[in-house]
Amino acid sequence: MGSVNWRGLARKDFRDAVRSRSVVVLLAGFLLLYLLIGYAGVELVGDDFDAVVSLAGLATAFVLPIVSLGVGYKSIIAARSSGAIALALSLPHSRLDLAVGTFVGRAGVVLLPAVAGLTVAAAVAGVLTGPPPVAYLGLVAVTVLYGLAFLGIAVGVSMGVGTSRRATGGAFGAYILFVALYDQLIQLLVFVLFRFQSVGLPDWARLAQHLGPPQAYSYVVSELFGDVSVVTQFTTTAPPGWFTAPVAVLVLAGWVGLSLAVGYRRFRRAEL
Repeated sequence: MGSVNWRGLARKDFRDAVRSRSVVVLLAGFLLLYLLIGYAGVELVGDDFDAVVSLAGLATAFVLPIVSLGVGYKSIIAARSSGAIALALSLPHSRLDLAVGTFVGRAGVVLLPAVAGLTVAAAVAGVLTGPPPVAYLGLVAVTVLYGLAFLGIAVGVSMGVGTSRRATGGAFGAYILFVALYDQLIQLLVFVLFRFQSVGLPDWARLAQHLGPPQAYSYVVSELFGDVSVVTQFTTTAPPGWFTAPVAVLVLAGWVGLSLAVGYRRFRRAEL
């Protein structure tokens, strides 16, 4: 894979994405949300920075997946439908160049407003309460990885399916699965496996409850800010004792790599 090839594709994909009106509206709304969080967290919720972290972490856990999935789910399949991929591959580009360039370009579209939004929220809250804690940098870093996890899922879906309708269904299903139903599905699975008897969750189930991207993200945020609990929005049980914040970070990184690898495997074999 030539570095010049995928970098050129990444720049083009970034420019194409930011020209989309729907993407611009989505990202502008994202920035406005964080501006409001910085103000409301202090003025309406609490008079310290923890209130901002609580609101920012909770809003990010629910909203950033929408942004990442919205930016990425048609990234490859739309180019396949329009014939742009065939044109790109007629130049000295490989399918791997195209996959990497698309992911990197879309990552810029997602992460720039996310980091800018968190920075704006910290600046507004900082004026009202004082400088943010050093741990806030950790929040920004894990938010970047969280956004990449869902972007990886979106681009992976876009590479792995053959129609825009399936890409839309895959993105919508991923959001519902991980953000809305993940914890309940694990509990239902345990209930069925134990033949509908009321039992405590075994260690494997408590681990599984923290392997979804929102669950891993919220766990890290809660570990960074000890008295700020975001994780209870997504799971009601504690993980096994060996599951720590670094492990949760690896889980998020794993979602990026696994999603792209599975999607690319199908994309590499697909007839374009």
